[in-house]
Amino acid sequence: MTGRGNSGFLGALTTPGLLPPLDGLRAVAILLVLLTHISLHLPGLAFAAGQSEWTRPLTNGVIGVDLFFVLSGFLVGGAVLRSIAADRFSFRTFYLRRFFRILPAYFTVILALGVIRYGWPETGAVPPFALSRVIPNVLLLTDYWPAEIGVPSWSLSIEEHFYLLIPLLLLFARNYAPATRRNLMLGFVFLALLCRMLTFYFYDLGGAMPGEDIIPLIYYPFHTRMDALAMGVLVALMHQESPGGAPGSRRRVASVLGLLLVGAVFFAGALSGRWFKTTLQYTILAVGFGAVLWSVLPVQPVTLLARLLSSRCWVPIARLSYSLYLTHLVVLNFAERVRLHSLLAPLIMLACCVGAALPLFLLVEEPLHRYAQRAFR
Repeated sequence: MTGRGNSGFLGALTTPGLLPPLDGLRAVAILLVLLTHISLHLPGLAFAAGQSEWTRPLTNGVIGVDLFFVLSGFLVGGAVLRSIAADRFSFRTFYLRRFFRILPAYFTVILALGVIRYGWPETGAVPPFALSRVIPNVLLLTDYWPAEIGVPSWSLSIEEHFYLLIPLLLLFARNYAPATRRNLMLGFVFLALLCRMLTFYFYDLGGAMPGEDIIPLIYYPFHTRMDALAMGVLVALMHQESPGGAPGSRRRVASVLGLLLVGAVFFAGALSGRWFKTTLQYTILAVGFGAVLWSVLPVQPVTLLARLLSSRCWVPIARLSYSLYLTHLVVLNFAERVRLHSLLAPLIMLACCVGAALPLFLLVEEPLHRYAQRAFR
């Protein structure tokens, strides 16, 4: 869902999408993720983040992944809805476009990690590359079979499972009344919350259980994280039913409430054994980001947030966001071993992340994405 028409290096990086505020949201999402991971790879900053409530937000940028999920639900769900409405949905076209959009860049990174691991093992920047680790990453099963090799595949695994489910679900519900389809998506939002609650009580996650033990039970699995994706589809349904949208006053209220909900989690939330932070906070993020997304959708921005997110300054970051997401962990692992002590270390790390993402974007991700758009209509 892009408006890319310019060719060449600058065109690939600077052409905005059809809905400019979404570029801003995508850029914010990846910057939040980078904020946290850069913080955790700078020893002094990582120590400070764990010692004070005032610095806790440095480790809460992982909520950017929830924003990515809401955006994916909206964009992919919206594309399926439009195809169904036009009576031209094709499973072949859908899955081929998803394949060329996601997997070539992903497999390129896995191949590069393997070369680094076996070619320069002394760097220590890439975890062990045993077959038992590589297989779940290649098959995108790491939401249920965690296996660290240096690429954040768990979130891609969640999205791939979403891609398998959402066309079937929306085709099944295509003749339902609009309110019924919206309620169906809301049902999945609350089903994810119920799954987290049951997991909390079944595994006794309260008390002092460390976060690393909670992650594979709450943070990774598709069934406990599908609420953000379902919320994105819900927003797509609302947008399809009323593209012009509600009055600007409602959008402004949604914008403020969404930012308050997201801000509450960002400044206070963290993955720990307490009930709220392992169950309800993900529902709050899904609803909050969903409200923010809905508030910025009209073609003519009606909120201050929509105007800010429509700025062209976000576009290059948004274009690079997927390649940045795939490559940033190994770059930061390298940088951590160099032990940068300069005050400019965070900016140097960010520049290195961009430097690694650019060739992946220009040589793999963008050309194959354009090919899929032309070949599979």
